[in-house]
Amino acid sequence: MALEKQDTKDGTSCIKSLLNKRDSLNRYLKFQTVHMCRTPLHLAANNGSVEIAKLLIKHGADVCALANDSHGALHFAAKRGHADIAELLIKKGASVGAKTAKWFTPLHFALQGGHVKTAAILVSRGAVQKYNSSGRLPFDLASPETLESLQAEIGNEKFFRLRDTITDKKREQKAPVCFYNRKRRKGNEIPDTTKQS
Repeated sequence: MALEKQDTKDGTSCIKSLLNKRDSLNRYLKFQTVHMCRTPLHLAANNGSVEIAKLLIKHGADVCALANDSHGALHFAAKRGHADIAELLIKKGASVGAKTAKWFTPLHFALQGGHVKTAAILVSRGAVQKYNSSGRLPFDLASPETLESLQAEIGNEKFFRLRDTITDKKREQKAPVCFYNRKRRKGNEIPDTTKQS
């Protein structure tokens, strides 16, 4: 489909012509690719296609729509370091704190990829450190060079406040409770046969 080939030279004009056909507008905006159920806006954010992203949003694309893996357009933009698209998506209502199925936020992806400018935009718009499902913070995924560059970009005060402020608790996976303990917890006491009467 034409929307999948948006990074070609004439991609923008192709998208414009599709979006100008009012009768089929909803069909194209709700189109999902076979791969991970990504929307056209996800593809535009992933490819860094600012003009196409603007067109899609102007014509009603949902900036908060999620793919099968719970990635939103902002996650794709952050992962690839497309700061201009990240800024656009945030202005249009995308959440800087949105988590994927594995609890990654856009800040995790930006810092993991070394995308300092994108990370700085996320921080300036309220992104904070949160744990992912592996118990790692965005700062844990960043290289020392990336953190140094981020500190220079956002300033010492913001950097140290971000570093020292963690807004959620680390969630550790607990070992499953064995059947014996489950029965005891529910009040079904199992008689102790070792005691002498």
